[in-house]
Amino acid sequence: KIILLLTALLLVSSCQSTNIIENTVNDQINIAIILPLTGPEAAQSEEYTKMIKMGIRSNLKITARINVYDGATPEILEASMRQIADEGTDVIIGPIYTAPTKIVAEKIKSTSSAIAISLSNNPVLAENQLYIFGHGPMRQLQSLLSYTLENDYKDYITMFPTGEWSNRNAKIISEIVIYEKG
Repeated sequence: KIILLLTALLLVSSCQSTNIIENTVNDQINIAIILPLTGPEAAQSEEYTKMIKMGIRSNLKITARINVYDGATPEILEASMRQIADEGTDVIIGPIYTAPTKIVAEKIKSTSSAIAISLSNNPVLAENQLYIFGHGPMRQLQSLLSYTLENDYKDYITMFPTGEWSNRNAKIISEIVIYEKG
């Protein structure tokens, strides 16, 4: 028993610890969601918040305290980040866009051990404590096309808004389908 106890003690003492790991021992993790809760994007953010909360609650194996913070303007986001740091938040989900994500990255580097999972699609922002989880539209489009082609789908319909981006992507889709199907 003594050898087993010493081995377990050695294994435990050799593990690195973070706030997230420590909180899982206490069966609670503190999560902050940052979205624009005021202004023109408030209604859309409310829907995003519901989806994020539902996803967290349905998949997390421990208790989570989830707080939602406004990130509508740089000033509001700064105030939210002070509150997040004061509350000892472990994980920050959001914001969506590049500019607010830069603010969050700077704040967590200087004031917090929290990690942030941004919904931005700008991979240049990724760094220590900051994960970029937004979608890359072209990569998603290619993955979707690969799947449909591998599963022998025959008909394709694309629906894009009118504009240069749409024309370019429609051409790319056509070229991929023609190339893959021969």
